[in-house]
Amino acid sequence: RAHSADTRAERSWAVGLALSVPVLAVAGYLAFGEPEGLDPANVVAAQQGFSKEQIADMVGKLEARLQQEPDNAEGWMMLARTYTVLQDFPKAVVAYEKLSKLEPNEPDVYADWADVVAATQGTVVGEPEELAAKALAIAPAHPKALALVGTAAYQKGDYTAAAAHWEKILEQIPPGEDVARGVRASVNEARAKAGMPPLAEAVAAPAPSGGRLTLSGRLEVDAALL
Repeated sequence: RAHSADTRAERSWAVGLALSVPVLAVAGYLAFGEPEGLDPANVVAAQQGFSKEQIADMVGKLEARLQQEPDNAEGWMMLARTYTVLQDFPKAVVAYEKLSKLEPNEPDVYADWADVVAATQGTVVGEPEELAAKALAIAPAHPKALALVGTAAYQKGDYTAAAAHWEKILEQIPPGEDVARGVRASVNEARAKAGMPPLAEAVAAPAPSGGRLTLSGRLEVDAALL
């Protein structure tokens, strides 16, 4: 039971957090030739009907283009994310390392880089945690970086720190959103392991003036009552 709970929590936040980027956004890059072509919304209709060979050809063309344009940060970002979607994590790591030199103040780069290093190493502890910390140094509320450092803390058995990091993510999500329930479940699992009570649900009520007054807090129940 404990092992299965550990596995669930780690899988909730460990790796692959950005794998929703469509592989065939590469097709948009090649077709449009402009940064807008990288927007998955522009190529959503083109995601069907491509073979592995066609995808490999498109990736090859992007690689060749970057050989000619080594300072093209947009292209390196697309290539890194494409490698990630294709689960070619070693190549993604190389691409993110290159990208970090072009965009040294971009937190997404460090967070995504941390993600693929974690996928390569099978743990968030160590280098992935350090890279995620760099992202947080730039953007302290970065959700993915918070998820990763929280997972590192969880993997090290520091459940209090894990819960604290993940709670910062929860603060950024409206209470009614589906994703909030998943984050809250992970937070409460970490809190339970740390011997802490679960989070209370956020409460919202209309203000007497006709506006909205949002109330939030934490309800703690005495251990004897539990």
